Amino acid sequence: MIEAVCDCGSVRLEVAEAPSEIWECLCDGCQKMGVNWAYYHPSQVKVIAAPGSMTAYQRASKTQDFVFCSTCGCTTHWQSHNPDDDTFGVNARLMPRAVRATAKLRTADGP
Repeated sequence: MIEAVCDCGSVRLEVAEAPSEIWECLCDGCQKMGVNWAYYHPSQVKVIAAPGSMTAYQRASKTQDFVFCSTCGCTTHWQSHNPDDDTFGVNARLMPRAVRATAKLRTADGP
């Protein structure tokens, strides 16, 4: 089990396996948030957070919620509003360095 944990520890995400690839999205939003994404099926991710410890932000397209810790401000993950989208983005920068070091870093132009 791999954990991605915000700076203050209020929000934790658990995934069963380390990512084989980590994506640096080159869109303005992701660059401003300073995130790298590991992609999973939503059923593979367990979010552990107390009620009220997360806040969601929707960019102009309103297609995704970017979720961050209400205390320390770390972006933790994103979730799609599209029921046909089976992708869940976990901020890989919140995973241990040793886990990130084993993954191939890729870049992509976002929306």
